Amino acid sequence: MPVTRSTSKHTGTALTSPAPAPKPSTRAPGKPRARAPDAEAEAYTFFYGSKGPLAPLSQWYAAAPFADPSYPGKTFATAEHYMMYRKALLFDPGAADGVLAARGPKEAKALGRALRNFDQGAWDGVADAVVERGNYFKFSQNAAAREVLCGTRGTVVEAAPRDRVWGIGFGADNALANKRRWGANRLGLALTRVRERLVAERAGGGVGEEAKDKDDD
Repeated sequence: MPVTRSTSKHTGTALTSPAPAPKPSTRAPGKPRARAPDAEAEAYTFFYGSKGPLAPLSQWYAAAPFADPSYPGKTFATAEHYMMYRKALLFDPGAADGVLAARGPKEAKALGRALRNFDQGAWDGVADAVVERGNYFKFSQNAAAREVLCGTRGTVVEAAPRDRVWGIGFGADNALANKRRWGANRLGLALTRVRERLVAERAGGGVGEEAKDKDDD
């Protein structure tokens, strides 16, 4: 047994006394201690770009064309086409069909930026609803893309390093360390709302008639 040493104040001789016994461990032997999950990381799904397993979340994802029943006969190659088409209808209707026919999302975006009579304030007032509606039809009409979105967790976040409006202005690798400096994440929030709607519809027995799945046709 370990001992402690002290000195008598009367004789100066060293005295010994037993050290207190260590408290027995209450943890089962050999059982590893559980690590607390990283709750903050679990609260978000970060994505960026139109490649990789989360590519369907991108506005530029080109493998999930869709229709909006409000525009009969129109097929939107990407969610970016839809966004810029709606933007054209609002400010420069004569350019709308050209946007729809754009050869890719990059061209559609460029045409959308060149619209006449553009009013930033007016666009800001409707853009979130436009993007949410377009993505609702995109994901409700394409089963594979829908499974990707519905498989995300927490808040969907576009980790676009150079976009602080539709993304957060940071890449996924340093997003959490700069959370107080995030941009608006308007696309990520729209996707989160779409996912919640789709999950609720699935629990209720299916999507709405206006968003009938193309894969079921």
